[in-house]
Amino acid sequence: FFGEIFCTLKKYFNWTNCLPPAAAMEKIATDLGLVPFALSNEFGKARCSYVFQIIELLRNGEFEGEDFSGLVRLFGDLLEFTPEEELDVLGEKKDSVRIMNLHKAKGLEAPVVFLANPCKNVQWPPDQHVKRVGEKVPGLYLLFTRKKYEWVTEVLGQPLNWDRYAREEKSYCDAEEKRLLYVAATRAKNMLIISDNLKDEGNKKNAWARLLEEIPFHSVLEYDYLPEPERKDDSFSSLEEDFTTAKSNLRNWIEPASVPGYHIVSPSDVERETAFRVAGSTGGQAWGSVIHRVFEKVVRGVDDLNTEIMIALEENGLEKGLLAEVSKTVEELRNSELWKRIEKAETVITEVPVAASAVSEDIKDAFGIEGGKVIVSGIVDLMFREPDGWVIVDYKTDALENSADFIREYGFQVKTYCEMVEHILGEKVKEGCLYSTYKREMIKVW
Repeated sequence: FFGEIFCTLKKYFNWTNCLPPAAAMEKIATDLGLVPFALSNEFGKARCSYVFQIIELLRNGEFEGEDFSGLVRLFGDLLEFTPEEELDVLGEKKDSVRIMNLHKAKGLEAPVVFLANPCKNVQWPPDQHVKRVGEKVPGLYLLFTRKKYEWVTEVLGQPLNWDRYAREEKSYCDAEEKRLLYVAATRAKNMLIISDNLKDEGNKKNAWARLLEEIPFHSVLEYDYLPEPERKDDSFSSLEEDFTTAKSNLRNWIEPASVPGYHIVSPSDVERETAFRVAGSTGGQAWGSVIHRVFEKVVRGVDDLNTEIMIALEENGLEKGLLAEVSKTVEELRNSELWKRIEKAETVITEVPVAASAVSEDIKDAFGIEGGKVIVSGIVDLMFREPDGWVIVDYKTDALENSADFIREYGFQVKTYCEMVEHILGEKVKEGCLYSTYKREMIKVW
């Protein structure tokens, strides 16, 4: 007896190693027979529903990142509390209406069945064809299109003999639709009610049109249409007034909801003071984008740097003749004090996206936003960790002569990044700097 129990536990242990946690627990519950056991006891349907409810809660726990041991703890916690609601696992409550699509209705029956929504029968031309021969799929053919207008697509590429494949796929889809219609027509025990749209001539939009066409006339029940509501004489005169009132009520509902609950800003959004710039052979936003991208690749240790430079120049609309100028700037970085510190650093990270809401009041005031939560978001060009703390670096390509001009222009941005990184990591940022490609040196800000 003990050996049988041990083998069962070993089997369950193997399931926990080769299956996702929730799937393993569901399989264990099935193997133990928890569902029939629950049904066999008093209040069986409710107790059985608890089993499924707990398994669903375990799936949610797995989705949130819990491992098997975490789900076991969650299972224990759930056993200590009564589930929030009692579920009818068989759906047999009196006076109940079950709403489902045809796929879920397969195998089910009900005394009265309504086939609803006679206004949506969307049929699109096939955009793929699957060869359905044997157990394996021997071929898959795809039609590549793109949206041209709201309801118009343009074909970009199609397989050879696509017209024949499209006809085969449409024939299969039509047959599948007939099978679903058969399912729909055979779910009712006593009465089947098929919806019809009186405004749809020819039932072009009615998914149940084939059933309406093929049902013998003597099987259709007679019924009276509801009379149209009587119109009051003053209905048109009050239309404008009703519209104005409705519009006012809608505005009163929308305006409070449209007030932002939070504001997302970037450190670079703050208006900077205008500093004196020296004209140079290179500069501008495009040049800055090239240098940022190339520096990232250099720090990461890319092998073919010239190719990366050429790609960056082309993407930013600059001439390929600037290759030598970019290479010179990279060489100056490698000969700088910053590069020596990068090589000695414990950890080096480039292009780091950061976002935080817990920043100082001075930073919040700088953006001039009153009310609501302020979320500061940006990208740190470079950060590396030395034994006594983190160092934040922001690359700048501006042609400014004085370090004071750089600090006046970009000091707020660097200080903000330093505060954000300290808050996110919970570790000390010992230094925040600018690296000027024009001056070829680091400028300490923080």
